[in-house]
Amino acid sequence: MPEDTVRPESEEQECTSSVASDQQDAPSVLIVFRAGEMHLAIDVRRVREVARAIPLSVPLSHAGAVAGMITLRGESTAVVDVDVLLGVSCMSSDGRARMIAVHHEGTVVCLRVDQISCLHEVVEAELDPPPAIFADVSVHWLDYVTRTTGGELIGVVNVGRLLSQVSLAGIEGGAASA
Repeated sequence: MPEDTVRPESEEQECTSSVASDQQDAPSVLIVFRAGEMHLAIDVRRVREVARAIPLSVPLSHAGAVAGMITLRGESTAVVDVDVLLGVSCMSSDGRARMIAVHHEGTVVCLRVDQISCLHEVVEAELDPPPAIFADVSVHWLDYVTRTTGGELIGVVNVGRLLSQVSLAGIEGGAASA
């Protein structure tokens, strides 16, 4: 397998780099994941780490997309369920759910996703604005789209705008004292 190919957990989608070695643009690496039926991605520069989904130390059943808190590297960390946030059906009953710890406003927040598919290298020329069918208020958190070499559409998420849809204020402090 070439070095620039990462084997996805599922064979249904294979992501490979389509970056030519002589291109001038420095490639960005995206971590591709699933939320329901959607293939989404986050720039790895925003990611602190990826871990298997673990039980919540402080579940928050009343908090909507904020599922609760976990202790990550000794710190209380809010967990946002991306499926709930986006209003899609959960597809992670097979144990492939993961938590992507991302940097957000000076803290770390975990995004619970259904599955990590792969790492995907792209250059700026491969990023397109979201098509008109995505350009409504409900997907203001989508910056770009790109495609895998297999043709799968990937939405590139703006983490700040995605997390602006949930209130994280007071959750860390409340969980720490619980």
